[in-house]
Amino acid sequence: MVKELLAYVRPHRRVLLLGGLLSLIGSAAGLSMPLLAKYVVDAFGQGGSMAGPLTWLTVAVLIGAVVSAGEAT
Repeated sequence: MVKELLAYVRPHRRVLLLGGLLSLIGSAAGLSMPLLAKYVVDAFGQGGSMAGPLTWLTVAVLIGAVVSAGEAT
């Protein structure tokens, strides 16, 4: 039974691996956003520079958006 299933999967393994990798990257970006937002709020509360935390938050949002757009097509 497993060998039959693998026979169907084998021609599509690159696409499946790419889909899994994109899903993992999108999830990591989505899960990192609240923590990065906390860093932005902490920097604002301490009166420090918010450039670094805002940059990383922007990068995470853009990565999440690009991956989500790529998965939708």
